[in-house]
Amino acid sequence: MLIIDFVKEQRTFSPEEIELLLLVAAQIAIVVQKKTVEDTKSTFIATLTHDLRSPTIAQQKALEVIMTGKLGKSLEDFSEYLEDVYRINEEELRIINNILTVYHLESGMFRIKLALANIQAIINDTVRTMMPLAKEQEISIVQEVQSDLPEIVIDKDEIGRVIINLIGNALKHTYRGNKITVGANRQNNEIIIAVSDNGPGISEENKSKIFHRFPTEKRQIGTGLGLYLSKQLVEAHGGRIWFESEVGKGTTFYFSLPISHNA
Repeated sequence: MLIIDFVKEQRTFSPEEIELLLLVAAQIAIVVQKKTVEDTKSTFIATLTHDLRSPTIAQQKALEVIMTGKLGKSLEDFSEYLEDVYRINEEELRIINNILTVYHLESGMFRIKLALANIQAIINDTVRTMMPLAKEQEISIVQEVQSDLPEIVIDKDEIGRVIINLIGNALKHTYRGNKITVGANRQNNEIIIAVSDNGPGISEENKSKIFHRFPTEKRQIGTGLGLYLSKQLVEAHGGRIWFESEVGKGTTFYFSLPISHNA
């Protein structure tokens, strides 16, 4: 056991004492790092389990209703429940795909597939994808997109994923009966895309953590990877992502995409 006696008067440490103190400091750093890694793993497992458990239970209940046979025998009799199962399955796949993409990004195996794309078309597709979830919560999704935006060179699937992640995040924090706004406009040599909600907002103490891999703020997408992943994907396109938020009034997430010189 090492006992360190703290004294008030100044003294000069011998080389042996300095070496011992450095060794102790290194050991403490290793212990702290291991504890941080273990805490991160625990947070990831807990959030992943929670996020996959909820849609799985909902899916099971919808299937149980179908299997009872009380709804009838024709497809029309239980089409609503089949739509619920399909929607829930899409949510599960979104969570899993986020995890896989983060793994590919961090292992250096991820490559974006660039091609000329239309932002309006991408927003239309993502809003259409998220509309069933919005209707279920009686939330409308409004588009405010500049009409003459140029086509830009991007990976349309990955930018679509970013927008879906941001809309999904907004849906979790928008009050029933309200709206989410998805906008896009040109500013100089960039296209700025924005997703706004009128939810509870993000507290000051958590603003600096919002793009962390596993944020402690409850406002997160899926396993807490959604915003982290969105940041990585936007930056891979040479863009940037940020947000403005006021507690009690809502949050707007923005991200930029550069316009090529010949656009």
